[in-house]
Amino acid sequence: MTPPLSPSPAPQLRFYGHATFGLRAGEHSLIIDPYRPGGFGGLMALPPIEEHFDRVITTHDHDDHAAIDTLVGPPPRLVEGTFGPFTLHRIPAYHDEYQGSRRGGTSDLLLIQVHGCSVLHCGDIGHSPRPEDLRALRALGRPDVMIVPVGGYFTVGAAQAWEWCRALSPRLMVPVHGADPRVGLALRPRAHFLAGSIWPVEEVGERVELNAGLLSFESRVLVMGSASA
Repeated sequence: MTPPLSPSPAPQLRFYGHATFGLRAGEHSLIIDPYRPGGFGGLMALPPIEEHFDRVITTHDHDDHAAIDTLVGPPPRLVEGTFGPFTLHRIPAYHDEYQGSRRGGTSDLLLIQVHGCSVLHCGDIGHSPRPEDLRALRALGRPDVMIVPVGGYFTVGAAQAWEWCRALSPRLMVPVHGADPRVGLALRPRAHFLAGSIWPVEEVGERVELNAGLLSFESRVLVMGSASA
């Protein structure tokens, strides 16, 4: 279970674009699913990420989620376990409904606990929630933040993304991996997901502080602006 929120400095979450996030807590930092600038033959027209991070974590090894060599350092990879205030849990999942046979294998669910806050990054999840997924995640407590792909084709689309959100009831839902003019992939816009929301939708910048005030609200959707826009 996630411990109660502590008086430690609130974690800072930053969105870089596509499905890439930085998570900082005091002097410690992680980057999640780094994209490759110029990847896929130039389709990923996103700029380099020039900040330093202590560790990198990835949901799977596709080039738009695991371009570790492009990072400053590059930082060591954290697969599971604890680093500083962060504890990482990895739940095996797939890139599609056919155990990864159509979209390239696994894409794990990453649950990160830090200072009493939990952040679930769903990577390129490509299937509806299975009983074993929900058992594993519910054993770790309700997610405070759920980063979920919504663009379809390579991942779940809006309807299946909402299945995940309804099943886990996170406090904050952050849709990602949607259409972006800088990314030449066949992805649907986040607006398709937002149209199905029964919860308030709030547009925010590229950074949010995951403080007790923000996490005390009822469920809502945060549309984060990209740091690389």
